[in-house]
Amino acid sequence: MKRRSAEKMLLAAMKPGQIGEVISFLHPETPAVHRLAALGFLPGEKFIVERCRPDYLIRFGYTRLAINRKLAREILVYLVKVPSASGREMP
Repeated sequence: MKRRSAEKMLLAAMKPGQIGEVISFLHPETPAVHRLAALGFLPGEKFIVERCRPDYLIRFGYTRLAINRKLAREILVYLVKVPSASGREMP
């Protein structure tokens, strides 16, 4: 994946079905971010958003995790574009 063409956004702006890659945390010193790190949700980790309401449900590896909106606004991600069968990129 080319980093230059990837779109940066907050996890809170993602929609169900979209794939992301963690870039960084805006406030890495918070206890919630330490808990995410302990679960393996670190920069470079790819994930898929399964649900956005009432909280964000994400899946990475064999882990499913619910993240509240406040924490989702603290996670900077790349939106990963996946090529479709027709050759066009899909978000």
